[in-house]
Amino acid sequence: MRLICLNKVVPRICLGVVVVVPSLISVGCRTTVSPNNQEVANRTLTPCPGGAKCVTTDIAGRQDPKGTYIAQCTGRFADYVDLVPADFSGSRFQLSQDYPQHSAKPAGGFPWDSVDFKTEAGAVNYLMKVRDYVYEGMIAADWRLEANTVRKWYHVPWMHVGRHPREFLRGMTEERPLAGPELGVKNGVTVQNWAVGFYNDIGAQSIGKTWTSPSGGDPSQAQSNPGTVVAKLLFSAALPSDFDSDDILAGAPEWDANIFVKRGSPEKNIRKVRLLQMDVAIRDPRAGATGWIFGTFAYDKTVTAATPWHHMIPVGLMWGSDPSLTPSAGTKPKETIVNPAAPLYARNHLGLAGRMNGPVDNPASACMSCHSTAQTPPLSPMTAFRTCSEAQTLHWFRNLPGTEAFGAVDATTCVPASPSPTSTSLDYSLQQSVAFQNYLAGNLFDPCTPPGATPSAESASRKESKAGSVIQYPVER
Repeated sequence: MRLICLNKVVPRICLGVVVVVPSLISVGCRTTVSPNNQEVANRTLTPCPGGAKCVTTDIAGRQDPKGTYIAQCTGRFADYVDLVPADFSGSRFQLSQDYPQHSAKPAGGFPWDSVDFKTEAGAVNYLMKVRDYVYEGMIAADWRLEANTVRKWYHVPWMHVGRHPREFLRGMTEERPLAGPELGVKNGVTVQNWAVGFYNDIGAQSIGKTWTSPSGGDPSQAQSNPGTVVAKLLFSAALPSDFDSDDILAGAPEWDANIFVKRGSPEKNIRKVRLLQMDVAIRDPRAGATGWIFGTFAYDKTVTAATPWHHMIPVGLMWGSDPSLTPSAGTKPKETIVNPAAPLYARNHLGLAGRMNGPVDNPASACMSCHSTAQTPPLSPMTAFRTCSEAQTLHWFRNLPGTEAFGAVDATTCVPASPSPTSTSLDYSLQQSVAFQNYLAGNLFDPCTPPGATPSAESASRKESKAGSVIQYPVER
């Protein structure tokens, strides 16, 4: 047996371990059976929300009447495949997937279009205007995309299975964990982080064109139009007691999320997570070669703000990767602007040689560097191999146009390779990379796909690409 903790922070024994003590049920946790127990396989199907279809599956999304996982279908693509408590009756994640065929910038353009983002003040102003755009209608809708009455936002499909599948409450996927002493976390403590991303209507056009049907994906359609805005909210499971002293997330917005009892184990529980980071990416032609501006925000408990959501402060932005900048150069990047008023913990956790990075992101890379590896098949990791010299590492910091695939690099020599098949660029979208990796795996399934909608062409494309699908992305936008 294990304990599922709901709706409030409960004693720590409920949050991080598998418990076999019935007397602990009185603290506000509910019991469910381990997903390996046959009793779960024979349970009554969890009540399905109105307008949705729910089916039992295995962990890979394969329909199974005795499956331990629940798949929810509200459209062409699965919302999630997850372990759902049999008596759960609250709100569940819905994949926003009615992708528009046509969309355009608003009359008069976007509020940030005239802002000079290449100055310190301009970068902060640019990001604050993007933040306001993302927040409009979203806070009132409790970040349920289907409830936003101001503007439509959309999710990437095919993230319901795989190495980091969506959980059923918010559609979040597991991100890079924090390990002490990062961000003041205690030594020996590792903290889970979970995130969900979404695209505005302009960006959603490319998603719709890429995934024209549940049984096929066309990576050549993944190029985003100018005006695309992508946002990602990242929440941390860090408890106040996980920090050495200062709880940097005190007062931060909280969500319930169905996360792992322990990393590496399939068992899950519902517990509180707190907002730590928000990332944005904007398709802006003024960015130059890359065509993108990447920015990040961090929670700052010290500022005066109208709501906890407005404690998200810009850390900075980047529009290029400073292709020749090495750590030994001792100089600052020229294509990154850091906000000097950002929280100290965020300013102390930038990317390689001071490039822009979020506080949870890998400091050996940078926002744009990671996302430049978005391609299918995913032939290279997001960060340089340990065998790479400082000069060779710069291969990950090229200012690639969104149409140019990152390519492959030999893991032993760190020299660019010429693989077969070659990759197709996914225009800096790691979410699309994850989607294609799942779709092409051959052993993962979308249980919402209508019967007979899997043509031989799909099987052929999966078989052809499987050999190249060797890189697992731990971080998604």
